[in-house]
Amino acid sequence: MSRNKTTETSNENRPPVTYLVALNDKLQMNADKVEKNIIDAQHNLNKDIKRINEEKQPLYRDYINKTILNSLDLLNSLNRDAAEASRLKHPHSEMIEMDVKQLRERVMKLREEYDRIYKASPTGKIHMKLDESEWELQRPSEVATDADIKYSVSSSEGQHECSETGLRWSSESDVTLEYRFVDWKSLSKSILKKYKPCGPLMDITVTSGRLEEVQLPHCVCVDSSSNDVVKALHVKDGNVSLETCELSGFHAKLVNPTFSFLAIVVEVQQYLKMKFHCETLVYRNTTSPLNFHVYLILKDKKLKKEVEEKEQNNMEILKPTPDEALTLNDKYTLETSCVSKIKPESLKLTPGKSNFFDLHLKDEKKSFELSIKTKDGLKVWDVNIEPGEFDKNSVSEWRQKKRNRSELIWQWWRRLLETARSPFETSLRSPSNELMRLRLDQAFQSSFSALTAHQSADTDTAQTQKRCKRGEGAEFVEKHRTELIRKVSLVEPIADDMKPVIGDEKYQIVITSGTKQDKMRKLLEFLTTPKMKDKLYQSLVKHEQYVVDFLENFGETVLNPNES
Repeated sequence: MSRNKTTETSNENRPPVTYLVALNDKLQMNADKVEKNIIDAQHNLNKDIKRINEEKQPLYRDYINKTILNSLDLLNSLNRDAAEASRLKHPHSEMIEMDVKQLRERVMKLREEYDRIYKASPTGKIHMKLDESEWELQRPSEVATDADIKYSVSSSEGQHECSETGLRWSSESDVTLEYRFVDWKSLSKSILKKYKPCGPLMDITVTSGRLEEVQLPHCVCVDSSSNDVVKALHVKDGNVSLETCELSGFHAKLVNPTFSFLAIVVEVQQYLKMKFHCETLVYRNTTSPLNFHVYLILKDKKLKKEVEEKEQNNMEILKPTPDEALTLNDKYTLETSCVSKIKPESLKLTPGKSNFFDLHLKDEKKSFELSIKTKDGLKVWDVNIEPGEFDKNSVSEWRQKKRNRSELIWQWWRRLLETARSPFETSLRSPSNELMRLRLDQAFQSSFSALTAHQSADTDTAQTQKRCKRGEGAEFVEKHRTELIRKVSLVEPIADDMKPVIGDEKYQIVITSGTKQDKMRKLLEFLTTPKMKDKLYQSLVKHEQYVVDFLENFGETVLNPNES
């Protein structure tokens, strides 16, 4: 007993391999639960939307609320485990944090939609046509140009939504789109004198196929009069035209669309009378933890991306958005429950601008309250910031140092290989487990040899090519099929690599197959020859080096320590 305690103490900061495997599996399991909750809640939400539009009572309100609350609890657990993975210098820390962040954003969006749908007007009726369609989320490929990012996506028949821009489209056959955000400054001042933006300006091109409808994102708080004053603006070769559109909560529908520079706008006379959906974004300085940037912006994907780019070296603190829609050009103030300095004293909510409050705390180790108020003193946003969210130690070292990923993986593996024996020391002392000890020793020795032989990218590439020539890549895929389904996270970029091999139709089936495990399982089903499996192995080495290294160097050896 005493020897075990000594071992645990001496290695408390150096976890065994099995601990990291368990942590990784726990993260995946909880992320899958949240994903399932989101799909389930959205499905039931769509059923209730249909009932509300038919003037029937909704059935799933309480069930959806419980699902959202359960998802938030799971996200809290995911945040803790992601922080632990970061502390242990897991080579996928950045990807894990990004996945958890995206899941939280989706749950928060779901909660906003829940509040919007079930929050009836004083008369008990909803004065807008709710969007009852199910939209399949598509992640586009991105190409950076000098001025902006161009997105492109191919989709099959059905209804789809871009995860990066909020653009929606519907077609009865396969289509390929290219689109990008356009700066409003590129339009002439005479256009902006007559119309004010209610969402991003987009340039959309259909490169193949035909769209039945397109839905542009907007941030207007829709009421019974909105359809009369909100229009779709077309700008092509300097010519301006307006088109009537059908509004739902956050989108405006155009049927049989023609394309040019497109955006949703409102006439200037109505502009100041309307209210708009907004977002609050909170960022904490990673080098000065008592410094915050608090943004108040319109609910606009382009604006949000600009903020994320600007704050890429800081840590976002995810909080709910304002409950109420706000009026443009009004002044808003930020207040705290602790001693602080805030500049500027007030901000205007302005389309196309990402204004923020610069907040400096004096010396705060307790939770504090943040709130935004109107010029009349009405509180429109109110959240608590907990100590762990602004503690300097909560930012992992790897984010501050920005070390090279390959160096990080190398150090992480060395740390594992040096310490992985510790949990088995007691059991390996018995003669009956001598075979297990020898197997572990062989695994460690081969792992050290493999790692020292693969420190350069050139050597990695050469070794991969040799393995594939010998057919070992295909053998690896066949041998570790189950573990690949469980552990591979970056399925989409791997599917992109495999698209020329499996074809467009099977590629679309993979991309639209639900969870990451479903996508990976479906992809593996389509790989029927050793050559195709070798191609997958090359892609795995490129995108999931950590998973490949783990399975090649350890395999099943350390996953079952009780085996004799």
